[in-house]
Amino acid sequence: MLGVTLKFPKKRAFVTGAASGLGRALCRKLAQDRWVLAMTDVNEERLQEAGEEMTQLGADVYTYVLDVTDREGYKDVIAQFMEVGHGVDLVFNNAGVAGGGVLREWDIENWDWLMGINFMGVVNGCHFFLPILEQQRSGHLVNTASAAALFPIPGMAPYCTAKAGVRVLSEILYNELYEYGVGVTVIMPEFFRTNLHENTRGKDAESAKHLITKAKYSADDVAEYTLKCVAAGDLYVIFPRHVRIMWWILRLNPMMALALLRRWAEQRRLRVEQARARRNA
Repeated sequence: MLGVTLKFPKKRAFVTGAASGLGRALCRKLAQDRWVLAMTDVNEERLQEAGEEMTQLGADVYTYVLDVTDREGYKDVIAQFMEVGHGVDLVFNNAGVAGGGVLREWDIENWDWLMGINFMGVVNGCHFFLPILEQQRSGHLVNTASAAALFPIPGMAPYCTAKAGVRVLSEILYNELYEYGVGVTVIMPEFFRTNLHENTRGKDAESAKHLITKAKYSADDVAEYTLKCVAAGDLYVIFPRHVRIMWWILRLNPMMALALLRRWAEQRRLRVEQARARRNA
């Protein structure tokens, strides 16, 4: 049995971006302990497929087609779930998209698109659930950021900026909700294998795709580690170990860390170019 199941015996979770990737992996772990799951996503077909999988695993599933930037739709979905769940224990603000490219090549409209989903989508989830969690005086917010929230990576300004916003928001909420007995966790893993690259925008989208599809770790790896951290009441999920080491380097010697990130970004660019050349040969 999962630690979060022991901690939250009513077993009610709300998950955005639940149809694939990390959201689906988290639902899969919870379904095995027979949680009540509110699964939301913009992709209706994939959402129904994921919902059927969780039902077969033993979960009590409610699926809702939801665009996290649609505030009225968000409020309606929460109201519908509260009628059947009568509260919530875990809220996963997980829906997200990817983008790559240097700042001068990133269209301003793409800023609105990426920030609207990756940052304001999380803000919306936190904003609408806060009154419920505060009244309950229990529950836990889990916001999906990225290791990009920690590191100013060249060629990833919009993505890093949005995810850094999620990190800071989570840190503030950790203190603001402390007196209510409500926990907060922010997930900051390195890139892991998922379908996030399917909706990538920007002139360097191929580089983002390369980082995701060639990653060492899977969504299941991140989900398992995340749920352990949530059960322990941890604020930060920084995964794997070398990301934590790099974070400490950044804090202790920022200029060294910036140089390392600049070198890493250049090496990444060269690998992508070499892969492109091999395909075109």
